[in-house]
Amino acid sequence: MNLYSTDELVGVVDSLKRPQRFLTNRYFPNVVRSTSKFVHVDVEKKKRRMAPFVSPRSQGKIVETEGFHTNTIRPAYLKPKNAYDPESAIESRGMGEGLTGSASPADREAAWVAKTLNDHLDMRDRRLEWMAAQALINAQVTITGEGFDAIVVDFQRDAGQSVALAGAARWGEAGVDELASLKAWSLQTQQLIGSPITEWVMDPEAFDLFTQDARVQSLLDNRRGGGDSDLFLGPAGSADPQFQGRIGPWAFYTYQDWVVDPITDVESPLLPANTVLGGSPAIMGRQHFGAIYDRAAGYQALPFFPKMWEIEDPSSLILMSQSAPLLAPWRPDASFRATVR
Repeated sequence: MNLYSTDELVGVVDSLKRPQRFLTNRYFPNVVRSTSKFVHVDVEKKKRRMAPFVSPRSQGKIVETEGFHTNTIRPAYLKPKNAYDPESAIESRGMGEGLTGSASPADREAAWVAKTLNDHLDMRDRRLEWMAAQALINAQVTITGEGFDAIVVDFQRDAGQSVALAGAARWGEAGVDELASLKAWSLQTQQLIGSPITEWVMDPEAFDLFTQDARVQSLLDNRRGGGDSDLFLGPAGSADPQFQGRIGPWAFYTYQDWVVDPITDVESPLLPANTVLGGSPAIMGRQHFGAIYDRAAGYQALPFFPKMWEIEDPSSLILMSQSAPLLAPWRPDASFRATVR
């Protein structure tokens, strides 16, 4: 039975095509590796202070230094593991293989290794994307799992950066100006952190409401007539992120995906219905990875560490991957979330 070394497994990982992680890559692009089992999350909170007036004959006035505070957190492990039955290498036909079987046992085993690594990476990437969504929607991530109590990582976003419209103020109601809402939320964000929202991400339902607004319809008509607006309608029902165009300083995207909770086995949408997220590069999100407490990994902080070993009796092959991730925004107030209906 062939055992792949760590380097060989990493080589297989590098050759696999990865799914697009829209929120993770767009708002949490920076990777930070910890040298211990803990990760240190820096969160910036600053006020718009002016220098104080003093008499030229008075001493300078000491002002409190502002910057950031650091949260130290031990992230939970992701540790999927699969066993390969040698009987499968001899008797089991792989998906797509001829009914009588044409692949050699070695080829079937190699195909299983590649497929299993791909599954592990997909599961890790979905967990990263779920954490990115939670950080942007709720400004916190709740970590629950086997072997530890639930942990709530709160990024302490300003309460005004989370809005749920109600009654006659909801999008789609008579007299509601959706573009005015976006402008007010962007200016509010600029007042908080000194940088406005530059792009909006909506689930398909929220985008449908947005495009029904009279002013937005006018911009669409102008485009059809050769006007300056570059807003257009892409396939908003697609699970892949879709760029929908621009209005003034804002870029618009539609996005939706689904994940299955490993505890409840229930599938749910990544973005709740009628969700609007505002963001910009000012969020400065980070992908933190804690050290892997495994001798074979050299106790390094690796974003993804696969390993393989053999069980002699009964003969079996085990493939496991490990990761200790936590996604966190440096400037949580640079993000905005609205439930618009």
